[in-house]
Amino acid sequence: MESARHGGTKAVLKFSAIVVLVLWTFLWFMRPLDAYQKFWTPAQAQTRTKAYYNGKQLLKFLWIPLTTLAGPQIVVYCAPIIFAGIATALAYHHKRKQAFKIKNSSLRAFRSNPETYPLFIRGPLSIVSAADFLFLCALVLFTVYTFTAYYIRSVNSINRAKLREPLWHKKLEIAAVEAGLAGLFCMAILFFPVTRGSTLLRLLNIPFEHAVKYHIWIGITMLVAWTVHGLLYIIYWIIEKKIHELWAWHSDEISGLSGLIALIIGLVMWATSIGWVRKANFELFYYTHHLYILFILFFGLHLGDRFYAMVLGGVMLFAVNRLLRFVQSRQKVDVMGVRVLSSETIELVFAKEPAISKLDWHPFTVISSSNVETDRLTLLIKKNGDWTSKIISMIQDNGGSLQLEAGIEGPYGHNLDYISRYQVLVFIAGGSGISPFLSMLKDILYSIQAKSLTPPKDIILVYTVKTSDELHILNSITPALICPEFAHALNIKVQAYVTREQAADLEQNNAGPKEIQLLKAPSIRKGGPVLIHAEPSPKSVTRYAAQQLRAISPPLAGRGVVEAAVIFASFFGFMFLAGIIGRFWIYRHYTSKDKDFDRSLGAFLAFLESLFGVIIAGAAIAYVANSVRRKKQWTPSPTTMTNVGSPEESLKPVSVHYGHRPDFASVFAGLAKSTINMNVGVFACGPMSMQEGVAALCQEYRKTAENATYNYHSLNFDL
Repeated sequence: MESARHGGTKAVLKFSAIVVLVLWTFLWFMRPLDAYQKFWTPAQAQTRTKAYYNGKQLLKFLWIPLTTLAGPQIVVYCAPIIFAGIATALAYHHKRKQAFKIKNSSLRAFRSNPETYPLFIRGPLSIVSAADFLFLCALVLFTVYTFTAYYIRSVNSINRAKLREPLWHKKLEIAAVEAGLAGLFCMAILFFPVTRGSTLLRLLNIPFEHAVKYHIWIGITMLVAWTVHGLLYIIYWIIEKKIHELWAWHSDEISGLSGLIALIIGLVMWATSIGWVRKANFELFYYTHHLYILFILFFGLHLGDRFYAMVLGGVMLFAVNRLLRFVQSRQKVDVMGVRVLSSETIELVFAKEPAISKLDWHPFTVISSSNVETDRLTLLIKKNGDWTSKIISMIQDNGGSLQLEAGIEGPYGHNLDYISRYQVLVFIAGGSGISPFLSMLKDILYSIQAKSLTPPKDIILVYTVKTSDELHILNSITPALICPEFAHALNIKVQAYVTREQAADLEQNNAGPKEIQLLKAPSIRKGGPVLIHAEPSPKSVTRYAAQQLRAISPPLAGRGVVEAAVIFASFFGFMFLAGIIGRFWIYRHYTSKDKDFDRSLGAFLAFLESLFGVIIAGAAIAYVANSVRRKKQWTPSPTTMTNVGSPEESLKPVSVHYGHRPDFASVFAGLAKSTINMNVGVFACGPMSMQEGVAALCQEYRKTAENATYNYHSLNFDL
């Protein structure tokens, strides 16, 4: 009965959030049209009359921001997003208490999934599924539609009798204005995809790794529109001999200088986020992306508080998420041990529940499973850049005895319920790309043992490494221990390819690395990237034998009631401060003069008010929740370590090939013979060239294979 009640409440909350989001999007669609403007303009004027205000009551402070200046924008554009964030956080509150299990899906026969069909393989966008392409087309078409509708409406409203400049000059100015407005919707949704652990993403069933791609596309579309906006204005000002407007600052109208600064900041962030730049210098990408704070500020200064309020909903949800992640990452946890897998790869294990750099943060994928290893969280770290090279060298130089502590943020990820759709699972990993598959395999075995998943006919893992000692990572999986009732009947085939060694190298490297087992706390969600920075600690090596371990705390982001309370407190704090400032300053100033309040100053105050809401009001709730949680936090000791089995019982390759990479065409040709009338799930993680080759084969065999469907999933994780 209790379960049914919770299920009904969750359904109502999710449905309410979906309805609100649909209506919110519809408002953006209607905004450029005459019908919307005929209603909107009188409504704005009506809400600013003195009849709506009675300053003698303290509670009316909250009404002030709704009746003056940006009030209508707060109600129509900001409040719905805040409501959706709160509703979805509450909807997923009870689900997080349940252990994750892969449930049998009713979609086993579902063969035309646009999310798993690689429509485009190679090109500037790399691998794009049909669903990705539909999203990109909808985004571009919506932006073009917005510009066109705005432009047509503005041109039709030109009073040619009063025109003091050539008509084409006026049309050029209108085109410049409307190009800026066309990018506004992109700004409103820009931060949704990078709100890690977001319940809104879970509501829309968008995995985090796909959401980052959408964030990039939204950002590029926005910058293209705003670059056109800036260039057209520069051309117009040159023609009209008003180029000084480019660096002018006005108090009562839009200023060119603030827009120029915002555009330059946006272009810098885009340039440093290009794939090859981010890969070559992750720190450069990471730090320059923190300029988003200045980008938001100068966006507001350029357009004013009303436009700032229109995008504030997404910005505030992201800020709340960033606050909750910050609270989690401030708690140091102990790195309980290290396993050196090869000269370029290490494995770190933490207890779960910084001199490298205290500011360096890097994403890694979890290779453990919360269902199987209930007291530990394990990460695989491969040498790739200065940071990882430095930490691996430090550990190797100290023989694995170096004591580390870390700040951890996450983990983040998406439930892989859709695995149950497939009768055959094909995992293709390159190097550290094995990480997500280790976690997935453990959860699959756990779900089979729990009888919540029908065993797949075949599970095929194709694993490519540089040296054979990297194969020791497979020791972390022990099918007979995780799934004792069904292990003998499972058909798990591991095909290993060692590219930089010959067969004779195996005998020279058969003494596996020493392993120091590590601990972690229970109830951590599996999957996705974890952000970590580590620093050496001078503590005694024997410290952990005598004292309790510092474990990872569960993330506050995406944690139901806590997240909902912080979102509400942040919005309430913003509204309260805006009410006080509006009552004692802006409202009097606005009603005592026959002109608008300073546009830039209004936006700056709104920026400070939103910061106050998150950093003061929201942080107060987060601090209380975190304090309560820390008192109840699980504190492990070395005696509570989970048994994960011996290397002799672990997963072993059925074949090891030396000196070459896998011929995926041959792999798929052999696969096609045994998958007639089957739904095949192909998952790839590793170098992009490998992923593109696998995606191309999925595309080919989806068209030619006899009654078989090949569904492609990319598991790359990027910030």
